[in-house]
Amino acid sequence: MSKIENNTQEQMEAYMHRTVEENLVQQEGRINGMIAPEFVRCSLEDKTVLMRYPMQYWQTNRMEVVHGGILTTCMDNAMAILNMFLAGEYFTPTLTMETKFLRPMQFEDALLVEVTAMAVGRQISHLRAEAKSEATGKTVATATATFMTTGLAARK
Repeated sequence: MSKIENNTQEQMEAYMHRTVEENLVQQEGRINGMIAPEFVRCSLEDKTVLMRYPMQYWQTNRMEVVHGGILTTCMDNAMAILNMFLAGEYFTPTLTMETKFLRPMQFEDALLVEVTAMAVGRQISHLRAEAKSEATGKTVATATATFMTTGLAARK
């Protein structure tokens, strides 16, 4: 039986709001808080989430575009948020992640990250993310990742 069969769309939305708030408050000064995730929408039926990340000057490289590591971090964060919900709110560390950078991201912009769970198993899940510029609608990076479900509660 899938871990999400007993959940509702409303429970998923509440989880996303709660997790984003925890990122901002409990992880202030840590990378998950500093990237300032914002929940946009999700679909339990499609196993998707859309997150928004306002880009900031501190995230830029010497070319004054957003550093690729920040784009990767935002996609990893969005995939992890979705995966933790689908895994039953267990801690789900990233095992592997492949990122493809397609074009520069400006820091005056916001990054929209759409995540889809491709397969959610008892121990291993596979997700993909597409990151777009909010201003242009163009894809700036994509990623795929594999996560492990640990059985350890994600919240203390």
